[in-house]
Amino acid sequence: MKKFLSFLLLSGALILSGSSLAQGTTEDPVILEVGATSVTLSELNDRFRVFVGNIAVQQRLPLTEDILAEFEPLKGRFLEQLATDMVLLQEAQKRGLGIDEAEVDSRFEEVRAQVPEGGDFAALLLSAGFKDIETLRRFIRETTERGLLMQQLQSEIDVNENDARAWYEANKSQFPSEGQVCARHILVETEEEANAIYDELVTGADFATTAQEKSTGPSGPNGGNLGCFGRGAMVPPFEEAAFAAQVGMSTQPVETQFGFHLIQTYTPAFEDLGSQALQGATDEKLGKVIEALYDASGVVTYADRLQ
Repeated sequence: MKKFLSFLLLSGALILSGSSLAQGTTEDPVILEVGATSVTLSELNDRFRVFVGNIAVQQRLPLTEDILAEFEPLKGRFLEQLATDMVLLQEAQKRGLGIDEAEVDSRFEEVRAQVPEGGDFAALLLSAGFKDIETLRRFIRETTERGLLMQQLQSEIDVNENDARAWYEANKSQFPSEGQVCARHILVETEEEANAIYDELVTGADFATTAQEKSTGPSGPNGGNLGCFGRGAMVPPFEEAAFAAQVGMSTQPVETQFGFHLIQTYTPAFEDLGSQALQGATDEKLGKVIEALYDASGVVTYADRLQ
């Protein structure tokens, strides 16, 4: 089931086709307008159900009314993201990036082909929040067109080293973060050795120099530098200690199957980030482009009608 739905997992909100010039009613008011397209509250709720359904699939949970109720407080933020996504969809269509029915058919069959033998395709769709096949087809069309636009927008962005360095200076305080740390370590065989080195470090010894002199790990000659890494890249005891460490201070000895480690996290230099700073600058410029498209679109949301 997880493999079947891999195409449908969300990193943001959904775009399903809004109804052109939808009038809405007292019971089902218009909740969003952009250009000639309007979305009513019932249509928003259908989209929101798919959004929550995909999250439930990722967590291997059944989509129930209780789970939908738990996510209800997110509906306002979902409306904001939906408005942005609809602006992007209309921009894609203006640029001629729409896909035809043959392309939708092809992508739809790719999804259907992932259903395990004997699996109930309709039931799997419902478990992800899709009420019918047409809803899935609209989802495929809209997310594909929006993806094509994002690729084109990124290709139009010119980013150089100066941009990357500016991004680094503005964002270096984010490192380390909940998702990434940069660290050096000293690896030795025994706890006694590690304790003795720790005593040296807390009384003022330079970590990198000490690593060069005493670490048995392959990073020793480089001052013990492991670079920047996210969760899941290191063995659990090392990762736990690294992410909990105070920047610039050595941890106490941490034992792993490799020996005993002393770990020091640090704020990375520009060179430590490799292509990450360049990508960060690109994403920042892309965000400004999207913001400009949004401001020029005339999109209107009615968050007060969510209740």
